[in-house]
Amino acid sequence: MFTAIIKLIDIAGRSLFVLIILYLLPMHSSGQFGLALTLIGLFAFLSGFERYVDLQRILVDKSAKEADLLIFSVMRFFGANYLLWLPILALLLDYWVGLSALAVTLCLLIAIGEHLGNEFYRIALITHRYRSLLVVAMIKNTTLLSIVSFGVFIRRTQYDLNQILILWAFLSVFGLLISVGYFIRNSTSLRELRRSKQLPIFDQYRSSATHFKVGLLAVLSLQADRLIAGGMLSIEDSGIYFRHIFLALSAYQILGVISFNRVMATVYRSLRNNDKQAAKTLIRRERLVYLLFTLLMIAFVLIIKLLPVNEYTAIQRLIPLYLILLLLAYFIRGAADFNAMVLNALYLEREVFRVHLITVGISLALSLVLISQLGLLGLMATVFITAIIYLVLSHLFSLRALKLVIKTS
Repeated sequence: MFTAIIKLIDIAGRSLFVLIILYLLPMHSSGQFGLALTLIGLFAFLSGFERYVDLQRILVDKSAKEADLLIFSVMRFFGANYLLWLPILALLLDYWVGLSALAVTLCLLIAIGEHLGNEFYRIALITHRYRSLLVVAMIKNTTLLSIVSFGVFIRRTQYDLNQILILWAFLSVFGLLISVGYFIRNSTSLRELRRSKQLPIFDQYRSSATHFKVGLLAVLSLQADRLIAGGMLSIEDSGIYFRHIFLALSAYQILGVISFNRVMATVYRSLRNNDKQAAKTLIRRERLVYLLFTLLMIAFVLIIKLLPVNEYTAIQRLIPLYLILLLLAYFIRGAADFNAMVLNALYLEREVFRVHLITVGISLALSLVLISQLGLLGLMATVFITAIIYLVLSHLFSLRALKLVIKTS
C-alpha cells in the first residue's frame, strides 16, 4: 500500500506538471514539448529493454547481497544502452523536434533521470529496502509541480520552453545524485560489487529479448499515435493533440495504479489455482471502476467548460469533443488490458504479442487514411477505433486461452 500511494502521488505530480506546461506554452512550443516527451519515453523503453520483467522474477527471495549484485549488473546494462541511444535521441530532438542545443542537452539529462526513476520503482516493488528511492522521485516531481504552479498561478510568470527544461533537468540530476548516494550507502560496497561475477551484458539481452519484442509492440500500440502526430501533422496541430492526449493518458495511468496494478497479483493467483470465476468477477468489478472514473472525468470536462472559470486560458484551449473521444478510447484500452493480464497469467506472452502486432498494423493503416482525409480529427478517430480493435482481439484470444485451460485441467 505504501508503494502504491507514493507512486500515485508521484504520477499525479508529474502528470499535472506536464499538463500545465502543455496548456500554457504557446502552441508551437507545446507541440515541441509533447513530441520531446514522447521521444524521451521511447528512449526510456529502448534503454530499459524490458529488463525489469526478468529482474523482478530473479530478485524474489534473493539475499541482500545477491539482489545488489543483480541490480548493479542491470545498471551497467543500462549504461551500455545509453551509449547507443543518447546520440540518436539528441539527433531526433535537434532535427525533428527543432530544439536548441541547450534544450537538447537538458532533455538528455531529463531522459536519464526519467528512465532510472521508473526502474527504481520496479526494483522497489520487489526489493523493499529501496522503497525510499520512490520517495526521492515523488519529492522531485511534487517540487517541480509546486515551483511551476507558484510561478504560473501566483506570480503569473510566463515561462518559455528553455526555462522549464532547465528547472526539470536540475531537479532530475539532483534527485538522481541523491538516489545513487542512497544506493551506495545501503548496498554492498561498490568495490565488492565490482569484484563479484556479474551478468554479462549480452546474456541480459538474450534473457529479455522476448519481453522486449512484446513490450515494443505494446509501446507502439500505445504511443504510435504521438509519433504519427509529430510526423504527419503540423507542429501546431501536434500541440493541440498532445494537450488532450496527455490529459487522457494521465487518467489512464492513475487507473493503472489504483486498479490494474492493485489486482494483478490476485488475478494471477486465482488463475493459477484454476479459479476462473473469481478472476472474472474481479476483472468485471475493476472494469466498472474504469467506467465510473471515465464518466466522472467526462462530466468534469463538460462542467468546467460551462462554468465562469473558463475565462482561464488553459480551459479555453480545451476542446471537449477531442478529450471525451480520447477518454473513451483509454477506457476501452484499460478494459482490454485486463485481457492481456489473463494471457500473461497463463504464460501466453506470444498471444499478447500477436494482439499488439495486429493492432499496431491496423492502427498505422488507419492513420494514413484518416489523417489524410480528416487531419487532426482523423488521428483522434484512429486512436478510438484502434482501442476497440485491441479490446475485441484481446477478448477473443483470452477467451480461447481460458477454454483451453479448462479442457486441460
